[in-house]
Amino acid sequence: MSLTLASRRHPAGFDRAQLPLSTNAVATSGVAAGKWQIDFTNPVNVIALPVDFLVNGQPPTQFSQSTATRITLTYAAAVAAGQSWVIPSHSANLRTYTGGYAAAAAGTF
Repeated sequence: MSLTLASRRHPAGFDRAQLPLSTNAVATSGVAAGKWQIDFTNPVNVIALPVDFLVNGQPPTQFSQSTATRITLTYAAAVAAGQSWVIPSHSANLRTYTGGYAAAAAGTF
């Protein structure tokens, strides 16, 4: 076997060094028409209803994604000022396009 063939990389090999770094999306929260509107710093993909994004301890009933960086969550009761909200770390229901997550956060409207 020649030295040239022995030192060549296998063509089906996968070089992990060429993958982009995953970045987490930081959220900015607000209330819009009784719903929780969240704007992210990076584009996100909602895989399923993010039931772990809580308002006053209650999960959402539906979501919509109007842009790549904005989602709106609807709850059984209208979202209003003074209510607390929580975005957990590593929620499997929402990912960034590079494999990151929504950054964990909590606050009050």
